[in-house]
Amino acid sequence: AARYEQRPGPVPGDIDVLVVGTADLDELDEIAALAGERLGREVSIRRVRPDAWDQAHDDAFKATVTARPTVTLIEASA
Repeated sequence: AARYEQRPGPVPGDIDVLVVGTADLDELDEIAALAGERLGREVSIRRVRPDAWDQAHDDAFKATVTARPTVTLIEASA
Protein backbone atom coordinates (compact mmCIF):
# COMPACT_ATOMS: atom_id res chain seq x y z
CA ALA A 1 0.00 0.00 0.00
CA ALA A 2 2.87 2.37 0.73
CA ARG A 3 4.31 1.87 -2.76
CA TYR A 4 0.80 2.37 -4.20
CA GLU A 5 0.81 5.76 -2.45
CA GLN A 6 4.18 6.51 -4.09
CA ARG A 7 6.11 6.20 -0.82
CA PRO A 8 9.73 5.15 -1.34
CA GLY A 9 11.00 1.77 -0.25
CA PRO A 10 11.71 -1.74 -1.45
CA VAL A 11 9.11 -3.93 -3.09
CA PRO A 12 7.51 -5.97 -0.30
CA GLY A 13 8.15 -9.69 -0.18
CA ASP A 14 4.57 -10.49 0.76
CA ILE A 15 1.08 -9.05 0.70
CA ASP A 16 -1.05 -8.78 3.83
CA VAL A 17 -4.82 -8.63 3.39
CA LEU A 18 -7.26 -7.73 6.14
CA VAL A 19 -10.84 -8.88 5.70
CA VAL A 20 -13.30 -7.24 8.04
CA GLY A 21 -16.26 -9.52 7.55
CA THR A 22 -17.58 -13.03 7.91
CA ALA A 23 -16.04 -14.75 4.89
CA ASP A 24 -15.33 -18.45 5.29
CA LEU A 25 -11.76 -19.03 6.53
CA ASP A 26 -11.20 -22.03 4.23
CA GLU A 27 -12.27 -19.98 1.23
CA LEU A 28 -9.94 -17.17 2.26
CA ASP A 29 -7.05 -19.66 2.51
CA GLU A 30 -7.80 -20.91 -1.01
CA ILE A 31 -7.97 -17.35 -2.33
CA ALA A 32 -4.67 -16.48 -0.64
CA ALA A 33 -2.97 -19.53 -2.19
CA LEU A 34 -4.28 -18.74 -5.68
CA ALA A 35 -3.33 -15.08 -5.39
CA GLY A 36 0.12 -16.03 -4.13
CA GLU A 37 0.71 -18.30 -7.12
CA ARG A 38 -0.46 -15.66 -9.54
CA LEU A 39 1.51 -12.82 -7.96
CA GLY A 40 4.63 -14.82 -7.18
CA ARG A 41 4.70 -13.83 -3.52
CA GLU A 42 3.09 -14.92 -0.29
CA VAL A 43 -0.39 -13.57 0.39
CA SER A 44 -1.58 -13.64 4.00
CA ILE A 45 -5.20 -13.00 4.86
CA ARG A 46 -6.43 -12.15 8.34
CA ARG A 47 -10.16 -12.08 8.96
CA VAL A 48 -11.71 -10.00 11.73
CA ARG A 49 -15.43 -10.02 12.36
CA PRO A 50 -17.05 -6.58 11.96
CA ASP A 51 -18.25 -6.40 15.56
CA ALA A 52 -14.77 -7.24 16.88
CA TRP A 53 -13.19 -4.63 14.59
CA ASP A 54 -15.66 -1.96 15.68
CA GLN A 55 -15.08 -2.73 19.37
CA ALA A 56 -11.26 -2.90 19.15
CA HIS A 57 -10.66 0.67 20.30
CA ASP A 58 -7.40 0.01 22.19
CA ASP A 59 -6.26 -3.02 20.17
CA ALA A 60 -2.58 -2.95 19.13
CA PHE A 61 -3.23 -4.76 15.83
CA LYS A 62 -5.94 -2.31 14.79
CA ALA A 63 -3.76 0.64 15.81
CA THR A 64 -0.90 -0.67 13.67
CA VAL A 65 -3.11 -1.35 10.65
CA THR A 66 -4.90 1.99 10.75
CA ALA A 67 -1.63 3.92 11.21
CA ARG A 68 -0.12 2.50 8.01
CA PRO A 69 -1.10 3.04 4.39
CA THR A 70 -3.91 0.79 3.19
CA VAL A 71 -5.63 0.08 -0.11
CA THR A 72 -9.32 -0.78 -0.02
CA LEU A 73 -9.95 -3.64 -2.45
CA ILE A 74 -13.69 -4.03 -1.94
CA GLU A 75 -15.85 -1.99 0.34
CA ALA A 76 -19.32 -3.31 1.01
CA SER A 77 -22.04 -0.86 1.90
CA ALA A 78 -23.86 -1.30 5.19
